Amino acid sequence: MNLKILTDESLHEHNIQGAREEREVLTRMLHQLRETERRRLFSKYKCTSLFDYAVRHLKYSGDQAHRRIQAMRLLKDLPEVEAKINSGALNLTNLALAQKLFVKRKRSGKAIEPEKKIEVLSRLEHQTTREAEKIVFAIEPEMKPKKNALNFDSIEDDALRAKLLQVKGLYAHAQPNMSLEDLLHKLCDQEIAKKTTVGAPKVDSKAELRRQVWRQGEGRCSNCNSTYAVQIEHRMPKAVGGPDTLENLCLLCRSCNQRRAIEYYGQPKMEPYLKSQARPYGPSFVGGAARIQAIIPIAM
Repeated sequence: MNLKILTDESLHEHNIQGAREEREVLTRMLHQLRETERRRLFSKYKCTSLFDYAVRHLKYSGDQAHRRIQAMRLLKDLPEVEAKINSGALNLTNLALAQKLFVKRKRSGKAIEPEKKIEVLSRLEHQTTREAEKIVFAIEPEMKPKKNALNFDSIEDDALRAKLLQVKGLYAHAQPNMSLEDLLHKLCDQEIAKKTTVGAPKVDSKAELRRQVWRQGEGRCSNCNSTYAVQIEHRMPKAVGGPDTLENLCLLCRSCNQRRAIEYYGQPKMEPYLKSQARPYGPSFVGGAARIQAIIPIAM
């Protein structure tokens, strides 16, 4: 299939269909793993366990094998989970997290009843990994991993450590015992304040206009709500007469700005510039706009 000839809507539908089929394949694989374990088939192939078999013969990574085996055992105990997997309501990571909770409680003599397990799983539906962890850790605080405290000595990059200590020294008079965490909070607060400070003297200038746009957008992409690589762009492109006004300016992240450029100029014309910005931490497409405006005058 030549994916490049698909319309946006067709590609979107193919993505949805592919994800649905992938989930159906996953549930079938979980049932196969269960039967493999029931037969102890892994022993026939000289493997010490189902995990060993999944890594050596099915070519899963350790994490992939672990999540699937955990989900398989949960599915064995609660067959109704299959519909949740197929619908996308529950993913492998959250299923494995829930199973880990259930096993831990059982081993500690505080087994969770099936109906309570269903309640926990319902709370985990459509949750990100971070939100799912918050739910599970609230039920079983001992599962929460202990994080290393931030400190200057833990920074392996000597140059970075020296810079941070130098910045810390700038605040030594006011905060002589500032920790690395305190310093990072202060630096972040200062950068945020530069973008969002309200009440600064107003002047009739582009700088003031940019501050107003940033405050109005609360530092977030107006399309996807991201705070990463956000810049001020024109709703109506400057190339077609879009004015520099508060009403015509908005905040867009790099990806949404690139998408808007694709919609306006077309994929073929934008392809060379998108390829040049393929690096995940490279300069943004918008940041390079001045460089390419001689060819494509965009300020979106």
